[in-house]
Amino acid sequence: MIRKAAVLAAVALVAVLPRPALAGGGAPYTTLFFPGSPPPQRHSPRPAMDDQTRADLKLPPLIALGPPRPAAAGRLAPGDAFLQLSVRHGVTGVLVSDVSAKGRFGKKRRLPAGTSVFGIPMGGPDGRAFVWCAPRQGEVKDQPKAWSVTCLPFGDKANLWVEGKPAMMPVSLDWDDANIRETDIPDVRRQPVSLPPLTLSYVFAGWDAKGWLKLEYRLDWGESPQLLRTISLGPGADGAVSVKLMGGRFMLRPDPNTPADAAFAVAATPTPDAAIEF
Repeated sequence: MIRKAAVLAAVALVAVLPRPALAGGGAPYTTLFFPGSPPPQRHSPRPAMDDQTRADLKLPPLIALGPPRPAAAGRLAPGDAFLQLSVRHGVTGVLVSDVSAKGRFGKKRRLPAGTSVFGIPMGGPDGRAFVWCAPRQGEVKDQPKAWSVTCLPFGDKANLWVEGKPAMMPVSLDWDDANIRETDIPDVRRQPVSLPPLTLSYVFAGWDAKGWLKLEYRLDWGESPQLLRTISLGPGADGAVSVKLMGGRFMLRPDPNTPADAAFAVAATPTPDAAIEF
């Protein structure tokens, strides 16, 4: 059976819509079960969650390092970002001891003590959990500067070795029960670590066949922006899409001269301390 887990992303994006664009309520985090994922169910007793992990679950996965930077009013072409901000991971640390894994037919793999990790809240087959991920550079064949990431979610009976994407913020994990690699329980000392600078962008990705706005969330750490997710937002009665992000409000409508583009304006300035949506 293929199992999935998905990041618990902050959802505070609103548009003027003929119907709701996003599911979810007023809670600060919403579980996103990706297509094909099974409903929450228990397979075996979960390990007890310690106080530190409970506290980590309350922290945002990404924290702003400066004020959000909206684009100037004018015209946006598909692929242009209309809002950007510098961010860092909310919870980081290093492995206190080695984490080893061995599959049924594969070679043994190891994350050595001292490896930098970041933690993210995720929802999956067994509900809410905190997952440690270890980004590493130089593990991709013929790409010495590329980053990859190994995450260590708890599976049915043990923690698992799961490769995720994108490297600096995997939004979903999936594994095949028939070919899993079980690992040691990760022992992490919370502390700052050195990872590439991150830029989160909200991107106008064009208009779909119905005239709805396509909005992409992208994260860049120097390898080019990586897609986190895409949503579509419908226009209001005046033909404009109103998007609320980072405490600000942005108006986008088809440009009268170049319909594939968007006429863009900032209706309300975003605030530095607002929740980060991704």
